Amino acid sequence: MKKIQVYWKKNWYIGILILAMLISLGIRAWNIEDTLYFRMDQARDAQLIKAAFDGGIGELPLLGPRAAGSFLRLGPVFYYSQFISAEIFNSVEPYVLAFPDLLFSILTIPLFYYFLRSFFSKKVSIGVTLVFASSFLLTQYARFAWNPNSIPFWFLLTIISGYKTAIGKGSKEAGKWLILTVTAYSIASQLHFTAFLSLPVVIGIFWLFNWPKKIKFRFWALALGVLLFFYSPMLISEFFTDFDNSHQFLYALSSKGSDPISLSTQLERSLRLHAKYYSLVLTSYGNIKANEFIGAFLFMIFFSIWRFRVSWTKEKWKTKKSFILMIICWFSVFVVLYSKLAMDISKPRFWLLIAFLPFVFLALVLQWLESFKHKKTAKTVTVVLIGILISFNLYAVGYWYYSLEVQKIHQGFYVRDLQLKQTDLIGTKQMKLTAAKWTAIAEKNNKQICYTSEKEYLSPYEYILDVYYPGQATKRIKFSTDTNESCSFVSVRHGGTEGKNPIRKDHAEEFEIVSKKLYNRMVIWELEKKDILKEEKIMDKVTEKIEIENFELTEQEEVEEENEKIKKLPRKPRVFWKHVFGTEKYEG
Repeated sequence: MKKIQVYWKKNWYIGILILAMLISLGIRAWNIEDTLYFRMDQARDAQLIKAAFDGGIGELPLLGPRAAGSFLRLGPVFYYSQFISAEIFNSVEPYVLAFPDLLFSILTIPLFYYFLRSFFSKKVSIGVTLVFASSFLLTQYARFAWNPNSIPFWFLLTIISGYKTAIGKGSKEAGKWLILTVTAYSIASQLHFTAFLSLPVVIGIFWLFNWPKKIKFRFWALALGVLLFFYSPMLISEFFTDFDNSHQFLYALSSKGSDPISLSTQLERSLRLHAKYYSLVLTSYGNIKANEFIGAFLFMIFFSIWRFRVSWTKEKWKTKKSFILMIICWFSVFVVLYSKLAMDISKPRFWLLIAFLPFVFLALVLQWLESFKHKKTAKTVTVVLIGILISFNLYAVGYWYYSLEVQKIHQGFYVRDLQLKQTDLIGTKQMKLTAAKWTAIAEKNNKQICYTSEKEYLSPYEYILDVYYPGQATKRIKFSTDTNESCSFVSVRHGGTEGKNPIRKDHAEEFEIVSKKLYNRMVIWELEKKDILKEEKIMDKVTEKIEIENFELTEQEEVEEENEKIKKLPRKPRVFWKHVFGTEKYEG
């Protein structure tokens, strides 16, 4: 018993970390099955995973999701993690596919503590880690499936491993860290295009000043083998497609930054975005137009420079000076990169890669307080500061959850913007309710469901209907061919849009409303086609103007439409493992 007491007295931080992880898991997983964010990107990814779940591993693609704004595709590791989750839980329900992102968000908590301990004391590290674990923004991005959402874990693991590679005491230790660096990078670089570009630069600059000299050739060779292993699906795909993805990569790089924007505009935009997102991850609150956030950000930077300078002159340990250098490289690379991309990085996903830096700067403040002579006062200020930051974040999480639960934006104290596109407060619970209503109508009429909704919900409803009502025939409304004899026409609008029409304006005269029901922030209509004699007028409208968001296109049609609209390079169809295995011929 005494040994246990002595152990926990010495390792008290382990208990706090475990407790923080469990509490964070509970918060992040709260009602996730019903409140899950599930939109067009998530549905398209889920359809690929379901095809592999139903048809076998041969249906898995060799490339992953598209990088935004191009036809360039990332690596497939995100899809493979979802497939593993589906196999483990024997389910392809939307929330099951979000489990990998949820898991890695929890594992990031102890990993960040481990990183902080390279420079800071246990008390400072645990305090900052608790604030990190409560972050409202990071909590949001842990609760749904999307390829950028696991970036924090793998990006930080790459940074830590690269740092440890340089300071490893022996050849074997440094070599093992090198292997882990390459492994983590191979995964992180397949989750976000910015990680693919930025991590080699950060690690490369850091290694220029701390070159890992002790590592033997066999470890470098093994690291190359690891990289080739993780990138083998992409390399095989390039063989099948005549290096189509490489061409897309070069085209994406060459097409960036074509609009002339002044350097001053870029710097101002970058400064405001840094200020906003540093504040968001720390406090849950941020406004890109608020000058006080810019002031706080600048103070944080100059204070950190001062504290690092003091530490550099005092510290004799190479490990701590290397930590300072790593932070400087990390921060500096992204200041330069995000100034160049300032007009394209307003979305939170870009800031997941540097979400740790504001907490490092917070740790520098707490370290400074720790050095005060008046220990009790310093301790009190530290506890109060940590408590305030945690309270702000937990209040924001509670506000968000309450809004999702009651289907109403709660006008409480210190209201935040919902950073996700979930301001309509629609989760999978509401979508399953809609699917159930549609199915009841179709069963009553003994017809198939012909449905429509806003563009971002078309693919999700297709997936929801397929998973939860697999026997029900469904399709999106295709005005020119659908009839009352073949379809039960239904429509839904979301997010308090009950004043909107149930169907596109240019086809409104074709339909009449049979019934209309309001369910919180959704309006569900049952429709019928009118018996109109002006068939030629209708057909003219159909043939002259058909909006692609209201019916399902084949992948080739999507490609042709996008090529015409945004003038991008044409892309070749995906390669699947079934093509590699030879069970089906690739038609590229």
